[in-house]
Amino acid sequence: MGTPSSGRAPGDVIIRTAVVDDIPQLGSFLCANEGEPWTLAPEVIVQIEVPVWVVRAEAVVLVAERADVVVGVIAMTPQPRRPDVYLSQVLAVAHGHRRERIGYSLKLAAMDRAHARGAVLVTSEVDGRNVAMLGCNDLFKAVKEPEPDDPTTLINAVKVAE
Repeated sequence: MGTPSSGRAPGDVIIRTAVVDDIPQLGSFLCANEGEPWTLAPEVIVQIEVPVWVVRAEAVVLVAERADVVVGVIAMTPQPRRPDVYLSQVLAVAHGHRRERIGYSLKLAAMDRAHARGAVLVTSEVDGRNVAMLGCNDLFKAVKEPEPDDPTTLINAVKVAE
């Protein structure tokens, strides 16, 4: 997979596969930020759904860890009838660790792992006001289309295989 020529997360951030021992931290993960209503749903998804995906073999779940603390999370799952298309279920970075390329690094690593499992496309739904996530997806040359049932949400598609 071709990678954008953008910087990576700082050297003290470790991107790795999530393990069962991470579940307590995932259950208390905080990323919601007042004034950014789109950050609440990812926080809830990380706390409730990601722990279930950690133990699913077909899911790609990675964490960004800094000083033994999970500061970022991404989870991707294959679409039921399209195992070559992965859905990025959530990408979340704790508020105090944003703007450090952690989200970009998580997405890049997760896309590499999904590609190794046969993915050719990764899709995600992004609130149209979430400039940071839309910008991250732009680094991957995402194609964006309004969600048919909710035009304030943009479906982003990123090709992971050439």
